[in-house]
Amino acid sequence: MENTHFGEDYHEYFDARKYLEMKQKYWDEDRQFHDLLFRMKEKGYLSGEWLLEIGGGPCINRLISLTDVFPKIVFAEYTAAGRKEVQKWKENEPGAFDWSKHFKHVAGLHNAKKNWEDLEQMLRERIIEVIPCDVESEHIIKQENGRLFDAIVIASCLEFACSTRDSYESSVRKVYSMIRPGGTLVHFGRIGGHYYNVGNEKFFALDVDEKFVTSAYEKAGFEIKEKFRINEGDKASTQVDDHNDNKQIADAQFRMLMIAKKPANSEE
Repeated sequence: MENTHFGEDYHEYFDARKYLEMKQKYWDEDRQFHDLLFRMKEKGYLSGEWLLEIGGGPCINRLISLTDVFPKIVFAEYTAAGRKEVQKWKENEPGAFDWSKHFKHVAGLHNAKKNWEDLEQMLRERIIEVIPCDVESEHIIKQENGRLFDAIVIASCLEFACSTRDSYESSVRKVYSMIRPGGTLVHFGRIGGHYYNVGNEKFFALDVDEKFVTSAYEKAGFEIKEKFRINEGDKASTQVDDHNDNKQIADAQFRMLMIAKKPANSEE
């Protein structure tokens, strides 16, 4: 991890605003994510009351397709900078990042049955907590009631937060323990590569392949229901930062969206 940031370095070097600006380059990837997750929702994989996102960074876009399903959403993020951006958006404060393009797209998937501004306001109201998390801690989030969640979204998190494959598998087991029997896991992450850049700062990424990621979730007890590759051989590794001498943003091979279930007959 020489010359790359990891772990507590995020508190000093991770620029949440630059990350959000960089995200605009990944609209095609995000659009595919929205479309696929909407399909998974329509197939009945996602239902319940409580939804948790782990390690969401400064981004709320992974939650948009699930807004109308879960009335209570907890957003957990490692960095204070990321939490601040999400809280700013939730409170509709001046200078909050504009996610309207995403809301308009998802609202359109409902065949004009939903107004994008209503969907946006619904998500603001349904995010009831924005809290810290750390996947390498004994308890990923701190909660006194030991609540089990009906669904968990974990997107672009484990490969950046875990330094080894053992740590990755340990984190997946902890995630498994946080979902109710019969609940759903939405995993979205990169496959392959060793880094990503935010502005002038380079951050570590754990090099994982599809077989390992699938195995990690299966060994924890999950049943894999669906898997999709996004931007394979296309933009996953070739996007460049126009404002930083065309530096390559990341070296991933592709992104993978995976839907998994915790067996209904499993012990809590």
